[in-house]
Amino acid sequence: GAAGPECKLPDVGNLHHFCHGFLLSVHRLHPGKHVLDESQQLDFIREVTDALREEPNEIVEEIFADYEEDDKSPYPDILSAVLISHQWRLGIPACYLRQVPPQMHELVECGVISRLERAYTGLKRKFQSVDFDDLVNETFLYLTKNPLDDDRRFDWVQIDEVQDLNPLQWRIVKELTSTRAVSVYFGDVEQSIFSFLGASASTFA
Repeated sequence: GAAGPECKLPDVGNLHHFCHGFLLSVHRLHPGKHVLDESQQLDFIREVTDALREEPNEIVEEIFADYEEDDKSPYPDILSAVLISHQWRLGIPACYLRQVPPQMHELVECGVISRLERAYTGLKRKFQSVDFDDLVNETFLYLTKNPLDDDRRFDWVQIDEVQDLNPLQWRIVKELTSTRAVSVYFGDVEQSIFSFLGASASTFA
């Protein structure tokens, strides 16, 4: 029937959109915060990494040389390692974390990624910004510490491109789904393109 004043319209959007609105509704996100897109994230990472490179560091320069030899930019992998490092610092369980890029292991072990994570976080704070991972991380932390009563969860959950959800995102979906819910998932195992973000074809099991 027609949606009257008493009818709540469904929440439609991707998971990051939902998390943004949810965090605003529970006062865990200031409405003035800017959400960085991937290009802006890489700009921030480039800034803090280039500042660190002003200090002599043989390991960093060797890794940069390896990337140059392969004609690749190291910044996307540095960003990935920094985001995972931030999740470690937040105390998010390891079972929900994606894998650090293999080329970054040395930088993790020598403490460089930890330093970059603090600098990146400081830069976001300076510019009143959050990234997409912040939205998911904060929603996960809120829901696991403040579980919703069943009557406050969704009675209908429909997800498209379900193969692209990683374990952390799946846990959020679980926390939002009532025990009586109708759950409808659409996906294609052949189109799973976000394995680097922790998504897995094993989802379909």
